[in-house]
Amino acid sequence: MLEPRKILLLILVTIAGCFVCSESALAQIRFRIPQSTLDAAERQLAQEMDPYRRLQLMIRWIGIVEELEREDEAEFGREDFQWILESKRKILDRLEEERNKLLRAGLNLDPLHRELGFRHAELRQHEEGVKYFRLLTEPTPDDFMALGDSLFALEKLEEANEAYLKVFESSKEWRSVAAYKLAWTALRQSRYGRALDFFNRSLQEGDSHLQIKEQAFRDRLIPYLELFEKPVFSAQDAKEWKDLTRRVSPNAEKRADLYQEALKELINGFTAKGKISQAQNAFFFLSQEIEDSLEILLVSAPTWIRVYRAALDHGAVVRILRSLPSRPLDAAKTLTLQAEIFNTAVFYEGFGQQDEEIPEEITEILFLSYQKYFQLYPLDEGVNPLRVNFSQMLFERDMARECLEILGNRSSDDSEEEVRAAAISLEARCELKFLDQLYAETHQAFFYERLAKALLEDKIYHTPNLGASPERVFERLTRMLVGSLQQRTGSRELRGYLIQLIRNFPFPEMEKLFEELQTLSAELRFQDVSRSKALPAARAKAFFQIFQDANPNTEVAKVSLKNSILLTESRDALEHCDAFQNIYTPDFGLGTEIFAHCAALAEHYLDLERELQYWHPLEKELNSDQRVRLGMIEMALGKAEGQKRIEAEASELSKSVLRVWNPPNPPEIQTPREWPRLEQEARSWTQGLRKISFDQISDRVSAQIQGYERLDSRLKDFFDASPEPLYQAKTLYLRAEIADRMSTWISELPEPDGLTEEELIAYREGTEPVRQSWREKREARTRDCSEIAFSLSPDFTQESDFCRESTSLPILRSHLNRWRNRLRPRQALSRPIQILLSQATREEDSNRSKYILTRALQASENDRQRAATYLVFARKIDHPFYWQQSLAHDGGLLEALQWQKEQYKANPFFLRLYEMKIRRLREQN
Repeated sequence: MLEPRKILLLILVTIAGCFVCSESALAQIRFRIPQSTLDAAERQLAQEMDPYRRLQLMIRWIGIVEELEREDEAEFGREDFQWILESKRKILDRLEEERNKLLRAGLNLDPLHRELGFRHAELRQHEEGVKYFRLLTEPTPDDFMALGDSLFALEKLEEANEAYLKVFESSKEWRSVAAYKLAWTALRQSRYGRALDFFNRSLQEGDSHLQIKEQAFRDRLIPYLELFEKPVFSAQDAKEWKDLTRRVSPNAEKRADLYQEALKELINGFTAKGKISQAQNAFFFLSQEIEDSLEILLVSAPTWIRVYRAALDHGAVVRILRSLPSRPLDAAKTLTLQAEIFNTAVFYEGFGQQDEEIPEEITEILFLSYQKYFQLYPLDEGVNPLRVNFSQMLFERDMARECLEILGNRSSDDSEEEVRAAAISLEARCELKFLDQLYAETHQAFFYERLAKALLEDKIYHTPNLGASPERVFERLTRMLVGSLQQRTGSRELRGYLIQLIRNFPFPEMEKLFEELQTLSAELRFQDVSRSKALPAARAKAFFQIFQDANPNTEVAKVSLKNSILLTESRDALEHCDAFQNIYTPDFGLGTEIFAHCAALAEHYLDLERELQYWHPLEKELNSDQRVRLGMIEMALGKAEGQKRIEAEASELSKSVLRVWNPPNPPEIQTPREWPRLEQEARSWTQGLRKISFDQISDRVSAQIQGYERLDSRLKDFFDASPEPLYQAKTLYLRAEIADRMSTWISELPEPDGLTEEELIAYREGTEPVRQSWREKREARTRDCSEIAFSLSPDFTQESDFCRESTSLPILRSHLNRWRNRLRPRQALSRPIQILLSQATREEDSNRSKYILTRALQASENDRQRAATYLVFARKIDHPFYWQQSLAHDGGLLEALQWQKEQYKANPFFLRLYEMKIRRLREQN
């Protein structure tokens, strides 16, 4: 039925358009009316006093206002209904105001009343509209039509009937519309015969208003079904409906659609009233019009489903449902079928409410009803309870995928909390079952993605009413992920899921499962790092990260930590060594690779505290050399027990360490036992060389010479016995000294008195050979002392007129040759020795410095390295032992030679010798 409101608006628009067109100038306007035009109309109204002219201007003003508002709406998009309503009310108020002014003029106010009537009707102010329509002195068919619509809206059906009759009787143009409205007025009064009559008249009145006729054709079904009492819907009845379509539309295709639609409605109508026979008759005629068997099925199925369902003919219901297609249908074209399948599902659901145990036959029909409904209308969101019930059955039949598809299309706007909660819980249970089914099959990416979504994103284990605790469900999903990873250890996607799960583990109390996941992740990463071609340092870092992330009680954690140590020689690895020693103490044994590497690292970086930490717990297992090593570390750290430990060993290694650590002072030269007596005898003999008289010469000279011979012979024997070089030198000096004294004493013997000059000269010539022989003896002894004594020992420093240093050139050359033989090539020191010496040089702590240098000595492989080490010792600790040892291993150390020169500067020969050595070294460099 065409709503009266639509007809009213159609009429109002037409009438309003006529009023606007009353001004020919306005009828030509096709552009936006400027505000000035409205202002001009306002001024004209204000100035015009003639009532009739004012009425015309008022109509013109309305047109201008509406046109301006339409332009504003088009330009500014003002579509707010409230604004439009206010605008219409504004016009209406102005009309009311103008009517009151013109009422006293005695003019025919029909145009104004008509405008007011239509505008009140447009605003659904039907009482006011009726009032103004009744004030019209010469109403038109349009006026009566509008009056009838307002009365119809006010449920004043008899008065509306009268108004519509006036239009029906007076206007050929609007007669079919009036007949349609008269038919609906009769329907509202349950006067079905009159209604059917006027529906027929509406279809007979000309070809205008086709839309009204089409609606009248459809609406006449209402009274037709109410009045139809025949036992059979005959061919004549069908022909009647087909003939009526010719009055509705000139288009043959349209007429065929209208006829089929009428037959379908008749079938539904007859069925609704229980007139099954008539419905079957109507279906027969419908089947003759439709060539497509499927379409016939879709048309007939609703009827027969309803009929057989009411008769509890379950088998027939099943046959019809199974005959329906399995593909989706257009719901807009099969609303009846959709409704009947829905009703069938609801009907059979009722069996479950009546009986505790539903017969299997009913259960299958119910399942089929659900299945068929969602096959045909899968996207229907308005049947959430139906979806939940069907999904429950699918779940019970292990049809998890289908369950999820059904629930996935449910409406998210579910006002029934119970249904919504049941749907959420059931969807989670179906998802779990679906994952179980996928897990049992060959795994695909689809399964992995779905598992990750359920486990990591949706976290469905928190969903209520899953039939198991959240922890059990979580573990179930986690085991699927673990099993998948064990099949595809190289899957980066699965590994990412595992890491994400570990980082966001939701149940702290499930420690065992968490540790298992950590271990699995660590093992997978361990495989990756082991196969990696990265540099050792990078791999070591990766292994340590695995250890940190894994449970330390697992084998993979221990091996990862071990690898992080063995693959690198960086200082950071010492912290890893500490961790290994603390956590895996039994595996940090003396003979293990890890202990050896950690101890070597601590030694390399001179981290003595750590090295002691590694060695000390194992002291009972150490051998002698290792105990010495431990003692050295303790001494370096200032611990008194270190020296005691080394002393207790009494090995060559321990002795060498102590000698270097506590260097001996230069040994004192032992005075030979015979020397004091010899020296005293020489002093006594020397003191006996006093002046004598000429008379005493014969007695005393012989005695003195004999004494000299004995003393010199004894000194010669002492020298030949090879005492300490210093005493050899002293012996030479003492022989030279007594020879010098003897020669002087002989030369100073008195001459006889009373001799003439010639006699004295003769005397002197006669005694000169004696004096000369002693002079020669003195010269020989002096020469031996000067040429030999100073070169025998640098400690010999005595020098006198009778023994000035004058070492012979061969002796000097022999010294230089021996020195050259001890020179070492100026080859570079090995890198490890260089590092140790550099560290010792920088070290401020004396004990640590000694430790480093002692280790350098032990690591030295040649005299060059040992000499360099002793030299650093000497620089750090100015002790003769270190200087002398450096020169003993390499005579070409300039700094050591300079030190030695300072020590020997009291001996002119050695002072000259070392100056020559230093000069030659500088010349070579």
